[in-house]
Amino acid sequence: ERYADSSSESQNLDEWISSPTTVQGYLSFVDRGVKKTEIALFDAQIEFQRAAMELEKAKFKEFELNLKVVQSWYNIKHQKFGSSDKLLKNISDYQDVAAECSREKSMYDDKRYAVINRLNLLNRSLSNIKIKLEELTGKTRYMFRRDEQNYQHCLDQLQRAQLLLMRQIELTGHLIESYSTILVTLGSYEKQIGSTIIELQRASLWQRRSEEHTSELQS
Repeated sequence: ERYADSSSESQNLDEWISSPTTVQGYLSFVDRGVKKTEIALFDAQIEFQRAAMELEKAKFKEFELNLKVVQSWYNIKHQKFGSSDKLLKNISDYQDVAAECSREKSMYDDKRYAVINRLNLLNRSLSNIKIKLEELTGKTRYMFRRDEQNYQHCLDQLQRAQLLLMRQIELTGHLIESYSTILVTLGSYEKQIGSTIIELQRASLWQRRSEEHTSELQS
């Protein structure tokens, strides 16, 4: 039960939906809410930097693949593989890369979906803070009728939380773009691998027939 209460309290702070009925309760609510929002923004900044590095890594892997594919096509065209075994090994290597690419696509698709859900939560939280600001200058103002200093503090904290959330929403939008670009890069990567595997399989079939024909002539 303690965990359930903690989870509910965390959600209240995330979404800014608590309705404190005392000055001290309101102070605690806004101070803890701002602190949680600051931490969330910091985490989002770290995730965005990590995603930017992962995007560069994906682009570099695509560049490396392009070089490898060009070499494979050259080997196919000029029959440089030498034997069907070498061709089969090359096909197996590409299939391993394709399997890894598929796993990465699934992982980044999950990440993108999670960030989209987070963006929806952030937009909802921003709307709730706007409501809190309206309430604080309206019906909740009476609670602070003898405490102007704490009233101003709560007002400042809500406005700060609003700015922090707006920054996080902007950053989260960029994060979705980064994951989307990674997925597009991996999709292109996957298509290239697929077409190369098909050509290698055709070359392997031709190579086996050629080897069988040569073996028949020798016997």
